[in-house]
Amino acid sequence: MQCGCAVVCTDNKGYLEMAKDGETALVSPVKDPQALAKNIIRLIEDDQLRHTIAMNGNKFIYEFDIEKSYLKLKKFLNEIN
Repeated sequence: MQCGCAVVCTDNKGYLEMAKDGETALVSPVKDPQALAKNIIRLIEDDQLRHTIAMNGNKFIYEFDIEKSYLKLKKFLNEIN
């Protein structure tokens, strides 16, 4: 996403922080290689979809900020103490 490429991934929790199916990425179920292949083929065959996913993903990924993450973690840790 950060380098401007369209992303196809599985729906594990780590990816789902940034991968919104049909918006910032194409998301396939874990352990479903046919669905993953289908999404890859969709991006290869559909230029408009590939460009839209790439642009949306790139824009979205830059909303992540280390300072914001730090402040959220700090707030959480203060709340549990």
